Amino acid sequence: ICPGEGALSREEARRVVDGLLAYGPRSVVITSGVEQETGGHVVWGYDHQTGEYFTLPYRFIQVHFPGTGDLFSAVLVGELLEKKPLMPSVRRAMDLLEKLIFLEQDEIEKNKGIRIEKFLSVLKESRHGARNNLKRRAAHGVSPDTGAKKNRGRPGRGAAGVRRRRVGQDPGAG
Repeated sequence: ICPGEGALSREEARRVVDGLLAYGPRSVVITSGVEQETGGHVVWGYDHQTGEYFTLPYRFIQVHFPGTGDLFSAVLVGELLEKKPLMPSVRRAMDLLEKLIFLEQDEIEKNKGIRIEKFLSVLKESRHGARNNLKRRAAHGVSPDTGAKKNRGRPGRGAAGVRRRRVGQDPGAG
């Protein structure tokens, strides 16, 4: 799908996703779509782990920066490497990119892309907010992936029964 090539109906978008799946990937994400029924900007996808198709709307900001697809992919891959589900990972990448584009939209030299080094604090803030939420859930024994209570095992030991210690802690201590 090329930007500016027109909107797709939900049925057409699903056919495109299915067509891409026929080439062999297990999951698919299509960015920068326009949904014919609503006129809204969306990301379409299919998650093989849940067996669900999804459509995620986003706020379109009328500005172009080169490299935004790379930023989107980097955030998405980072989330997936942390074993997070596809749809929430796509949503996080979308939200972060929207925030960066919004913050940078008045930059005069747009041809240089988003000055990511200027917004490292936004990335950290976003990441720490997600981690703090995971820490709160873990403290209450709730799985960050499923929301189910976890079996906590022996205190001071990880899932494999390996003793955990803080960085810099004397290995002989505790």
